[in-house]
Amino acid sequence: MRLKSHLAVLSDNAFAFSTRFATEVMARIKLNPETKTVEGGALFYQEFLPAGTLLNALAIAEAPFGKKEDREKAELKSAQGVLKYVTTALDKTSNVIQVGGDASIGKGLCTAKLIQSQGVN
Repeated sequence: MRLKSHLAVLSDNAFAFSTRFATEVMARIKLNPETKTVEGGALFYQEFLPAGTLLNALAIAEAPFGKKEDREKAELKSAQGVLKYVTTALDKTSNVIQVGGDASIGKGLCTAKLIQSQGVN
């Protein structure tokens, strides 16, 4: 239901305007982990998607590969095992995941929904 009320299709001009003026740009600095002071030349900028941005992605599960003894130790012996593992992990976190490296500043928190489909053989 949220998709119906929040989805917008934009023209190229409207999209260009919104990405230029609605994208959050944050100035950041890198700190020296030992002294907790700014390292020289450590100013950088990050761009973030606006809150509420909807992203869609395709994920394909396959049986893990690698050394046979490592695969046998893992519960993830098949594509179905991988899907079950991901589904269980999403259930444990109420479908909330953190994507990217900015967890310490509260960025990248997302709600993920896994829609399983029977693959094409």
